[in-house]
Amino acid sequence: MKGYVWGQKLRRGVQAVAFALACLLVILTARDARSALHATLLMHLNPLAALAAMLAGRQWLSGFIPALVLLALSLALGRFWCGWLCPVGTLLDWTAPRRRRRQEPQAGWRSAKYVLAIALLGLALWANLTYIALDPLTWFVRSTGLVALPALNAILIAIERALMPVV
Repeated sequence: MKGYVWGQKLRRGVQAVAFALACLLVILTARDARSALHATLLMHLNPLAALAAMLAGRQWLSGFIPALVLLALSLALGRFWCGWLCPVGTLLDWTAPRRRRRQEPQAGWRSAKYVLAIALLGLALWANLTYIALDPLTWFVRSTGLVALPALNAILIAIERALMPVV
């Protein structure tokens, strides 16, 4: 049991660092829109985007080597990408209601992610990347940059305005 607890703490720590780095990359991209290097770096770690881009382009894209390494690690170790490094997986872990160990997850929702991934890769075979917008990491980057950062900015401005008379 001690090893399990230690492993959970290690995983939570790795998740926190990976989530903070992902947020930092999105923030840096939002601050300097001319240089999409930061968000591109995050997307180059995305195994689904890597496979879809290579299938659609019918060519080897060396920029996606990190994503393929993560894919290989996930195939060998299980939920390595989703459970340890992916910011969306981290958010799901942090916000999911705790349930007892014996309770089985709903099979329909569990298999939906595989259906979506296979559909995206199937469409990529026909050079159609339209539905890559359904990729969870794409959602994270867009929602953080288009919703979370402006909302945080508005909140900070409101706090500054409220504190102006005090100072």
